[in-house]
Amino acid sequence: MPKGENVKVSENELELGVGLIDRLTSEEFNPENYKDEYRIRMLAMLDEKSKGKEIVIDKGPAPQRGGKVVDIMEALKRSMERVPAKKKPATTAAAKKKTRA
Repeated sequence: MPKGENVKVSENELELGVGLIDRLTSEEFNPENYKDEYRIRMLAMLDEKSKGKEIVIDKGPAPQRGGKVVDIMEALKRSMERVPAKKKPATTAAAKKKTRA
């Protein structure tokens, strides 16, 4: 997987990214709050299969193409406005030092 070492990131993009991470980062990670829904569904299907039942997977309707084009930077800015800051945002200089380490 490419690491993006030659990618140029503007100061605005860097500040937006660091701010988003700061706002969404939780001080405490509690794995009990999360379930592996894929694993649960897979185990249920395997259980049904072991009982001799046929497993039928519904692919659902095909996704529609030609949707609205979204400006990702504007969407991120709006997202950050909805999430209150939890702690003092990191400076971009500090963020650059962290990414180089």
